[in-house]
Amino acid sequence: MNIKPAVVSAIGLFQKGREELQRRHQEKAKKTQGNLRGGNSGCMVGDTVIGKCHRVSLARLEGIDQPVDAKSQDIFDAGYLNEEVWKRNLEVAWDGPIKYEEQTPGKWSVTSGSGKETLVTFSPDTELGRWEDGGNPANGMEFVPEVGLEYKIIVSDSQGLQKFYKPRPNTDNLCQTGHYSMKKGIPYILVYAYHSMASIPGMAWWWSRKKFNIPEDVKKLNPFKVEFKIGWENGSLYFLTGKGERVDTLITAEGIEEYYTLVADMKEQKALYTRFKSKEYDLSDAPFDHCNYCPFESACDETEDYQVWLDKIQLIVENSKR
Repeated sequence: MNIKPAVVSAIGLFQKGREELQRRHQEKAKKTQGNLRGGNSGCMVGDTVIGKCHRVSLARLEGIDQPVDAKSQDIFDAGYLNEEVWKRNLEVAWDGPIKYEEQTPGKWSVTSGSGKETLVTFSPDTELGRWEDGGNPANGMEFVPEVGLEYKIIVSDSQGLQKFYKPRPNTDNLCQTGHYSMKKGIPYILVYAYHSMASIPGMAWWWSRKKFNIPEDVKKLNPFKVEFKIGWENGSLYFLTGKGERVDTLITAEGIEEYYTLVADMKEQKALYTRFKSKEYDLSDAPFDHCNYCPFESACDETEDYQVWLDKIQLIVENSKR
């Protein structure tokens, strides 16, 4: 028997498909340019911004997305796969209708200082619900959401260790999930999944043991999931850990709305608000400086002039495509 190797390249086809999907995504994004995005959620706590950097949200409002390299795209792909796994299991377990992303749109608007309205649009990952009055959609009954889900994938071992041994949601994820909850009027669950298996020997493992109080007999980190249930009380967000422990935060419904108003005002006034400071939902210092991992960091280092800053970040994006 003689069989020649395939002429086509599987990886080549994958890359071609990815490029086409990216092109379609960019075309779709153009239709909502000028809208604020739910995926870029933050909160004002006094004069401090927490959650997603307001300048990154401003860039998106101006139609400039952060550049995405192949590594970042692989991480996004892993996130899509994670969502598909959740979808497959939920459809077996949930006794009722389920809606996903584009089936769960939401929108509201903020009013800037001049009175101009800017639309805020969002599409949560999943909503579990029921049909109105227990009826059938074929009879015109409407879908009534009961619980929302927002999925996040853990791609680094250090984040995996933190989420497993000292469970704590990321502040930007918390703002995003809280945003969806308050605007949909239903409870939401923020779920993290770690699909790897880490064995960290030597000094790094010793450091991790000390930082996260890992028992001596533990040699590796296995796949796991952890959830945080979002609740609201008097306009303030709190969450329940997987053990049912309540944790109060400084995130408020008013603060989330103020965050989006701030971003809209920056665009209208052509003025940058003070640089982002990496703070957690209780205003404690974040474990790392988010700016150090932002492709727009150099632009913020070099200027506070609005138009110059825009030109610089646009150039960063264009150079990343070369």
